Amino acid sequence: MLTGAFALHALTRAERARLRRHLAACRACAQEVGEFAETAARLGVAAALPAPPELRRQVLARIATAPRSSAAARPAAPPRPGRRTSVRVNLAARVHPPRGCDLG
Repeated sequence: MLTGAFALHALTRAERARLRRHLAACRACAQEVGEFAETAARLGVAAALPAPPELRRQVLARIATAPRSSAAARPAAPPRPGRRTSVRVNLAARVHPPRGCDLG
């Protein structure tokens, strides 16, 4: 299902419309969307709070002394031309429907 991507506003217009129709009839998925949206809101609030200065100093000190893996030393591959971020989000969000959903 795309409930997580829907809660994060990461769907195409067509996907949103299709899922809205489904949510109107599926209580389990509607509840899941609500839970995802609530979690995203909480994460947003948590990310907005600055880290205490001492914690920031400790983390940066540990990063400076941490060994680098060979994967970290290689530059990341650029995204392929013509690919949209929402495609990756959609693929990552496709999980089994929640219990009670008739799409399972």
